[in-house]
Amino acid sequence: MVLMLLATRAIAEWQCGVAKQDITPDVKARAIPLGGYGDRMGKPATGVHDPIFARAIILSDGKKKVAIVGTDLLFVNEPLRQAVLERISETGIGDDSLLLAATHSHSAPEAMAMNKRNIFQNPRIGIFDQWLFDFTVDGIVKAILKANKNLRPAKIGWASKPVKDLHRNRRGDEVTDDELFVLRVDSLDGKPIAAIVNYAAHPTILSARCMEISGDWCGWLEREMEKALGNNAVVLFLNGALGDQSPKPPSGETEFERVEQMGKAMLDHALSLYRQVQFKTDLKLATKVIREPLPKKVAHPQFEEIAGREYGVPKEMLTSVLHQLFPDYALVMAVRIGDVVFIGIPGEPIAQIGLNIKAAAREKGIAMPIVVGLANDYIGYILTSDEYRQGGYEATVSFYGEALGKVIEEIALSAIPEM
Repeated sequence: MVLMLLATRAIAEWQCGVAKQDITPDVKARAIPLGGYGDRMGKPATGVHDPIFARAIILSDGKKKVAIVGTDLLFVNEPLRQAVLERISETGIGDDSLLLAATHSHSAPEAMAMNKRNIFQNPRIGIFDQWLFDFTVDGIVKAILKANKNLRPAKIGWASKPVKDLHRNRRGDEVTDDELFVLRVDSLDGKPIAAIVNYAAHPTILSARCMEISGDWCGWLEREMEKALGNNAVVLFLNGALGDQSPKPPSGETEFERVEQMGKAMLDHALSLYRQVQFKTDLKLATKVIREPLPKKVAHPQFEEIAGREYGVPKEMLTSVLHQLFPDYALVMAVRIGDVVFIGIPGEPIAQIGLNIKAAAREKGIAMPIVVGLANDYIGYILTSDEYRQGGYEATVSFYGEALGKVIEEIALSAIPEM
């Protein structure tokens, strides 16, 4: 009986608040460029196929609080994150307790148009738009403030399994990170509050031909899983080490049909895993954020012929673009919930980098390390030294030389908080 009372108390100490906020700009009122493909030439969206959202989950163990926020965007950057932090100080959520991530939808508003580092007037990169920046920050802030107001007692559990048939390595390598992870949060009476789904695959079923705003298959998964759970539950999709992981969707006559088929397949797996979750007891929360210097910025030898051509960056502009748009340090954050550790990486690590981080974390005693790509800032692609030397598109959008992958792995491990 005493043990049962202790276990119940450990669960009841946890609280969770959730909210989501539509962050779809009005494309009829303003010209909103779509990001994700240089081939779009910076042209504005012609419409909205499905709305995009900021989704916030706030967790507290009674002593510490953390906000895990997912956005249906291409990526986020630290200036945007700092603008959010300035407006949520009343919540007690600070620099070490905000994990802000993007699903990496390639049919979202241009991310470089929301990057205050961007001083270039190059539409293929994206031209900074103060209105779009403020609008997006405002939506993220609203989601966090709403979530903070509806904190309620909660219980937490998680489960994972391999899912091999929904992605592939687009660089021709056989390496894939097949782990599908689901974290489940329920009220004490068993009603769904939130879920976090983590998997590694690009949201690139919609091609550059699509000129409508969309969350791609990740947005479909989030919306439909929320409907399936009911009770106004919020579902976040956090992408993993997706740098070389492309979706492998079922067939469909149109791109949007293929988006739905991919979403349905992911939903089936995620709901099956969700139902298998067993809730944990005696959990504690810890977070850690660090900023460590990155290697010297350098352009890959193939940059001019691949990435430079796609994004309209001539050789004479390259040095200034690299130094202005990309940071000198890596902002890496970890959120530890018992034996689960979300490790937020500020870019697009390839699968092998993610697998290396997970393996090293397990050697440190972390039972469930989860890599979250596109988190808090953006430094580009992150490759192993071998993959960097092989070249190709991903290597030409990696801006810190062949040692970057190893450096990020080391920083990620140092970010894991001790209990």
